[in-house]
Amino acid sequence: LALLMPLLTAQLGSEPSDDAEWEAQAAAFALLAAHCESKLPLSQQTRRQQAALLLSLMARGERWHERAAAALNSLAAALQPGSLAELTHAAIYGATAAERA
Repeated sequence: LALLMPLLTAQLGSEPSDDAEWEAQAAAFALLAAHCESKLPLSQQTRRQQAALLLSLMARGERWHERAAAALNSLAAALQPGSLAELTHAAIYGATAAERA
């Protein structure tokens, strides 16, 4: 999944203009959400990227809000406390530690 995160971020960060793009975005979201299961062996960096992408989708509007919240709920159990602190700070101040440095 770590290799796919840039592609998922690009796909989910764009505004679809036709049905094919909407379907591609829905497929990208389904892939992201399917990998939010806390039992999957993913790195904390990948988990933080997933959470940041889900939070950005929730901020964009109601289309993704409910499904992104459900995926975040699944993902939360796999995040270590340090990851939660970084994500909380980024949600409040709008930047991750790496972007501030």
